[in-house]
Amino acid sequence: MTIKTKIPLDKSPPVILERLPIPGKRSQEYGRLSGNKFVRICYGLSNPHYSLDAAKKPHPINPEFWEDVITPAGKAARVYSQNVVSMGRLTGTSKNKYLGLRPDVCQVANTESLEFDLVGVEFDGAPVSMPVSKLKIINSRQRCRQMIPAFLGLSSFRIELRLHLKGLRVEKNPRGEFWFFSLYTGEFRFRIRNPVLTDIAGRPLTQGTGMNEKPLDAGKALFHSLTENADGSFSYIKESCPGFKSLELPGNFWIDADIYYSTASDGYIGRDDYSWDKARNSASGESISDSASSYNRTMICDYWSSRYFVNRAYIQMDTDGVINPASGSVVVRGYDNDDSVIYIQEGTQGSSLALEDFSAFTESAFDSLTWVAGSDNEFELNSAGIAAINTGGLTCYCLRETQDYNNSTPTTDTNKNGMYFYESAYDPYLSIVEGTPPGGMFFCKGF
Repeated sequence: MTIKTKIPLDKSPPVILERLPIPGKRSQEYGRLSGNKFVRICYGLSNPHYSLDAAKKPHPINPEFWEDVITPAGKAARVYSQNVVSMGRLTGTSKNKYLGLRPDVCQVANTESLEFDLVGVEFDGAPVSMPVSKLKIINSRQRCRQMIPAFLGLSSFRIELRLHLKGLRVEKNPRGEFWFFSLYTGEFRFRIRNPVLTDIAGRPLTQGTGMNEKPLDAGKALFHSLTENADGSFSYIKESCPGFKSLELPGNFWIDADIYYSTASDGYIGRDDYSWDKARNSASGESISDSASSYNRTMICDYWSSRYFVNRAYIQMDTDGVINPASGSVVVRGYDNDDSVIYIQEGTQGSSLALEDFSAFTESAFDSLTWVAGSDNEFELNSAGIAAINTGGLTCYCLRETQDYNNSTPTTDTNKNGMYFYESAYDPYLSIVEGTPPGGMFFCKGF
């Protein structure tokens, strides 16, 4: 395999002159290139670019668009409607149904919704005043975040919300998340992930320094539960466990509850050990990050302080409906570090990334290149990579540092490479030239 060197400016991915939505698709679009050529661009489910109305017509997403309205109950609210999920929040002081979410396809009909009451907050066993104005509520393409401010020295907390479901059912998945499905179609709508702690900028907290810096293992320190009430509502509680006291916390931080709009997640999984064989060849990882928008040590293979460190990146693309792929390339934006050659190969991870996916890949690489931070890194898929495109669902990839891929024991700690995942202008994507040209192209312009 010929390894591509750093990409010159005149060898960047082709310039897309126009983007055209595809009916029924949130994470796909056609791109028009020079010479009136077209490619199908596929993003991950967690990186939607379009919302769908009741007729499944796509509309460009703009999570920052909002309108101030008066609800039927006469309350002032701010509504963010141009997203895969519309979010409405009261602008007054009421804690009852202060936040509501509706899937895009039933936004107008309002047949399905998830609404929240803030019941109470306790710090160190005592109730505290927490007006909804103090909550940091963030609306993005992939999730809604409800963040409550906390501080250094806090030894325990308990936060209770009441959930009102309309047209939805809920179930707990094996990872402890609460997933919501439509009562009418059975389709997935939302999932409440396990609670996390973030810094004041909203980034997940880490622990350790240098090569020992890893995502904060809050699984043993935080807990959440969902219990149905007699009136049909649900009590959602997130609270600390005894391990919370031993966490390394900053002076100020947020207690976050993420409501995600897709089943999918991208990120990296890492493992380290005194044994190279265990660090590289273990079936499961020890650390995972699948909620950060970017990370500067996504693909690494390092040796430091007598230990070996391996991180691998996992991404997935929505390729459902692709027609006769003839060629394709995966484009990933580099972030911060670019020390190595990176290989891309087929991933076999689950839709929601888990520690058990550390070894979820096939052995043969589709391409390799010298990583470049601050630029688009374009992997050109070989024939095996084209054949691996799943035209009936998701296509998954694993990105690995060269020494990891080639089983070459590292001797330094200078093999770090970072990338963007989501919630930025640099979504990873798969660009495909289809063997059958797209039909009915220009009728999409009316959407």
